Amino acid sequence: MRHWYSANVLVEDAVYRAGHRVSGTLDLRSTHNGTSGHLDANNDRRHPGDDLPLQTDMFEWVGFVDPTEDELLPHAKRLGINPLAIEDALSHTQRAKLDRYDDHTSLLVKTIAYNPERRRIDVGDVTLIFARHYVFTVRHGTVLPLRDVRSHLESSPERIALGPAVVLHEFLDRLVDEYLHTVEALQRDLIELEDEAFGDDRNLPTNRAYM
Repeated sequence: MRHWYSANVLVEDAVYRAGHRVSGTLDLRSTHNGTSGHLDANNDRRHPGDDLPLQTDMFEWVGFVDPTEDELLPHAKRLGINPLAIEDALSHTQRAKLDRYDDHTSLLVKTIAYNPERRRIDVGDVTLIFARHYVFTVRHGTVLPLRDVRSHLESSPERIALGPAVVLHEFLDRLVDEYLHTVEALQRDLIELEDEAFGDDRNLPTNRAYM
């Protein structure tokens, strides 16, 4: 596991084997050329053609928050991610979309959360780029931190052992829950606003009417 910190980005990079963290990173470049690949983990170095290549029960999860292109590219190149997927992940103006590349898929979704103190909806976006042996996440904004998703999955090794698919499932499950919570919060605010507007006290709080 490795962490990098800078002014705007926190990166957490971890390899999982059978549901547990192991040290090192996966190098999938050789698999993109049709060979077996090699692994550097726990001082266990395996090269193309060795008897024990990259194991099927391993995957790497790399996560970024508000990164720059320079911060993303080294990891994206190492994993063989299509440059167009990285371009979309860095954009703040892309709509939600799903793109399929040769050996990986990119899903960009919009995140929302109701801010009860400011009575507004906070908006962000998350891109998940996933393949058989990795998931690469890029988040913009403070909504729906993936650190919580990672911590929850790590507490259930039997689940995270299922690989990138379970990361995608857990994230989308939380995303839908957050959408539902936001709708419920807005409904409560609207009911309260109607009560204030049409009740005995007709002093309409205009600052809330235009929230």
